[in-house]
Amino acid sequence: MPVKNGDTALQVLKSYTSSHHMEIATTGSGKMAYVTSLEHVKAGGKSGWMFSVNGKEPNVGAGATVVKPGAKIVWYFKEFK
Repeated sequence: MPVKNGDTALQVLKSYTSSHHMEIATTGSGKMAYVTSLEHVKAGGKSGWMFSVNGKEPNVGAGATVVKPGAKIVWYFKEFK
C-alpha cells in the first residue's frame, strides 16, 4: 500500500481496508486510537489487534505512529496472558 509522508499506521490500515472492501472498526483518535474489529475479528478482554513497523512494536498507538514510504506494517491479532 502506498504510504505518503506524514501518514500514520492507522491511516494506512484504513486506506488498505477501504480499497479492499474490508470491515474495520476503531475507537478513539490520535495516540488513543484503537482497532476494535478487523474483518469481524473483535478485540476484547485479553485479546486485541497489534501492529509492528519494520519488525518493531511501537510504544505508541497506531494513530500516533507516523510511518515513512517503504515501511513494512504488519497487523496481527494477539491473545494476552
